[in-house]
This record gives sequence, C-alpha cells and structure tokens, in this order.
Amino acid sequence: MNSLIKHAQEMEKIEIRLAEECKQVFTELQTDLADLNSDFSPATIPYHSFDEYALKILFPGQEDYPVLHDPPDIASYEDSLTVFEKLVKQEQFLLTLVETLDSQRQVSKRDKSNIAALMIVSLMDDMSYTTLILRRLLSKLITDTVTSDLRRVKLLLRRSEHITEKYLSNWLTFNFYSFLRDSAGQPLYVLYRAIKQQIEKGPVDYITGNARYALHEKNLLSKITDFKKLNVMVYLEDDPYLNDTAHTPLKSCQ
Repeated sequence: MNSLIKHAQEMEKIEIRLAEECKQVFTELQTDLADLNSDFSPATIPYHSFDEYALKILFPGQEDYPVLHDPPDIASYEDSLTVFEKLVKQEQFLLTLVETLDSQRQVSKRDKSNIAALMIVSLMDDMSYTTLILRRLLSKLITDTVTSDLRRVKLLLRRSEHITEKYLSNWLTFNFYSFLRDSAGQPLYVLYRAIKQQIEKGPVDYITGNARYALHEKNLLSKITDFKKLNVMVYLEDDPYLNDTAHTPLKSCQ
C-alpha cells in the first residue's frame, strides 16, 4: 500500500514538473513573434527559376545531369533522334514503350523515375499531348490493378512502383509552378520561416539537428540544457556587400 502511495506521489511530482516546463516553454515561444513580420518581405523569398525548380524535382541530388548537355558527337545521332522524336509523338508507340519498360523486372525504381523525368522533359513543349498520354496511362494502370488484385488498389499511386505514377507526379509538379510562385509560395515560406524561428529560440544540436523546441518528440534534445541568449555583432572586411556590422543571435549552452 505504501509503495502505491509513493508511486502516486512521484507521478504527481512528474506531472507538476512537466506542467511547469510546458508553461515556461509556451511563454518563451510567445515572445518576439513580431520579429518574423519585421524581417520578412515578399521580395526576399528565394524562388527558383522554372529550370532550377524542374531540375531539382525531376533529378533530385544531381546537380549536373547529362540531359542538360549535348553529347560531343551529337551530329552522328541527329538523324536517329529525329526519327525517335517522331515516334514519341505517336500515342500508341509511347504507350507501348512505357508498358514494355514497366514490365521489365531488371528496370529499377530509379530507372523508372529517370524514364518518367525524361518523358516529361521531351514532351513539355506540348502539354495537351502530355496530358493525353497521362490520361491513357492512368486509365490502363487503374484497370490493370483492379482486374489483377483488388488488394493492391489501396497502394495505387502511393509507392511509385510504375513509370505512370512518377509521370503523374512530374506532370503535377510542372503545372503547380505558377500556382506556387503566384499564390501558395509566400504563405508556405512564411510558415517555414516561423517554424525555423521558433525552433531556433532554443538550443539545437549541431550534429543531430535535435532541438529543445522540436516539432516531433523524436527530435527533442534528450537532455535539458541551460542556455543564455547572445547578440553577436559580425563585421566582414572582405565582403563588398556588407559595409556595416550584422547582428547575429546565438545561444550559449552549458
């Protein structure tokens, strides 16, 4: 009986401590909220050009993809490329090509992703035709999935196992660019800046990225660290664009 009472008392102490810590954290995060609005300007949003945006989406992690450069002996391939371009513009040929490549077991997910990326790049000058091909491919993929195994319907368009799924993703990416730049980009960037500002109000582990004010419990610092806020003035003599000192907020952790 005594052990149960002792255990209940310990739990109550833990709850009180956690409640006090939550109140403290909430108070800390409510301060300086005006900093975001004062520092933010729509002109400062780092929008990528469409080419950069497409490259990062279609070929992630590849800064210098070969498709951006002509081969040294392109003249020898010119006739073949012209013939292939005409074939790609034929709907039945393109649908058969995708179906054939998709059925090959030796074609990896990465290969399928690259094929879908190259397809959208080669057809982007005619989005009406690109959309037509997408509709045909989606119709066939859905029909084949439903008729072969109903259990796989729930996984459709979720695992990117087919060229069609990656092609759909690329198509959406291309069509979303104007919307992101003209409408959705600014509030998304403000949200990103606000989350970043809140996280950086407390200590952040340089190695793991774990933080005191992390969004998820898996990324919380395992140990509560006392810290003091510092405002450091930095002056770069060799920087022609920075003629004055810059104020940089830092944390001094113990």
